[in-house]
Amino acid sequence: MFLTQYWQKKPVVLKQFFPDFSDFIDEHELAYLAQDSELDSRAIIHNEKSWEVIQGPFDSFTDICRDYWTLLVQGVDKVHPDASELMDAFSFIPYWRMDDLMISFAVEGAGVGPHIDQYDVFLVQGKGTRRWRVGPPGEHKPVHPHPLLSQIEPFGAVIDVELETGDVLYIPPNWPHEGIATSDCVTYSVGFRAPDTESLTRSFDLLFSNSLGISKRYSDPELNTQEFPGLVHHSSIASLRDQLIETLNHPLWEQSLLRMLSEQDLLVEPPEQLLTEDEFEYKLNQGECFERVPACRPIFTERDGLLGIFIEGEYFEMTTSQALVKKCMSGLTVTIEELNESQDKNAFLSLFTELTNKGYWINTSEYEYV
Repeated sequence: MFLTQYWQKKPVVLKQFFPDFSDFIDEHELAYLAQDSELDSRAIIHNEKSWEVIQGPFDSFTDICRDYWTLLVQGVDKVHPDASELMDAFSFIPYWRMDDLMISFAVEGAGVGPHIDQYDVFLVQGKGTRRWRVGPPGEHKPVHPHPLLSQIEPFGAVIDVELETGDVLYIPPNWPHEGIATSDCVTYSVGFRAPDTESLTRSFDLLFSNSLGISKRYSDPELNTQEFPGLVHHSSIASLRDQLIETLNHPLWEQSLLRMLSEQDLLVEPPEQLLTEDEFEYKLNQGECFERVPACRPIFTERDGLLGIFIEGEYFEMTTSQALVKKCMSGLTVTIEELNESQDKNAFLSLFTELTNKGYWINTSEYEYV
């Protein structure tokens, strides 16, 4: 019902979407993450006279904790298993559309101002309360109170609500909104991506960087003399367009596109001691568990009996054991009994031994969140 009635159509408040929600992070731990150079963080501070934006990573918070301040950290799901698990609650949206989890802490009265996002977002309220106003899409005059801050002029609201712990607000792209903390609060922003045409052209870079010999040169063996050498005939333009279209229709372009869509800038670290397939199987039989590294959301396609898997720009393929593989790719559990009963056990072990050695899957008994 949500997808048919609300997704990319209109905002909605989902009261107590998480009825027993408990914060897995507080402002102190968020401040610790804001010191990490691998995460994008910023602080937004305002008073009656001005707005200020300070980019992380931070060595000190002395200049931040003043007036009405908000601390925001992007991509927390890449370093925090519970944050990654929160993203999984929204996996009714395809993985390739999911971006990352931003967590913010705001003191009472703080916010980032009225603004418009070009992407879908679910705003999950953690501890504290925040008042959200959402307006209709349309012409909204941009305002730039700071070079790093893009806002809009005040707008009329169609939703005016105070979110409490466990509530969720969904906002489609281009709907203006503003959130003001009505008490010190933590907010979790589940963001999505919608590639624009310019970013899609990166798939050509990946395609041609592989030196697969599919790049063609323009040719015109039927060229005729023309009166003005500067004139470009429409037939030439059409031929160049057809040359591009032919590349888009090449079977390998789809793979390059999916490689690009699978890129997540994961923070992976291969194990110090690489596993053999026998060692991997032994650990499974001993009850040890292997899971995706936080924020890893593989995508895959099915065609002609082939399962093509894409993780962080890498391509893997399977012709057997596909049901078990798809379960694992989706974060579901495969038991050792299911594996032992599979006729394609060896292919399964080969794939996940490789994924573990690359750091995409981790042994949960050995993994520690710091």
